[in-house]
Amino acid sequence: MKRSTKQRVFQIWIVIIVLIAIAIAAIRLLRESHPQSILSLTRPPNLIENQCVEIIAPDALLNRNQILKLMSLTEPTSKARVRAILKAPYCKLEAIAIRAGAKSERETYLLNYDSTLWVIVLYEGNTFVGIRIAPRNGSCPSG
Repeated sequence: MKRSTKQRVFQIWIVIIVLIAIAIAAIRLLRESHPQSILSLTRPPNLIENQCVEIIAPDALLNRNQILKLMSLTEPTSKARVRAILKAPYCKLEAIAIRAGAKSERETYLLNYDSTLWVIVLYEGNTFVGIRIAPRNGSCPSG
């Protein structure tokens, strides 16, 4: 037996309504348990937190090969091993707390193929934690 077009359209609308209801319930649950996570999804990133506090190597640039090597590292990796691949960073950012009780150092590297982005490398102590590619806000002082 073939289903009529009206039945299929009705079924599609039911599925859409159920998915919307699930999304609304998930957002409400998130808002109750973690209100800051919802705010971080809706507000623009705070560019001030990515200001350089110390310029280290103003002419340092990363190439694609260095980025690929960095992304292929397994965790945990030492800061020394990362530095052997990336060399000296462009600048240091203010330390932040990612996890309770742990201060994380952040170093930035400029990309030689895109001046609007930079790579932010995160360390906890002498251990490499991860990277983030972020828009460069232009707020770093010149070396």
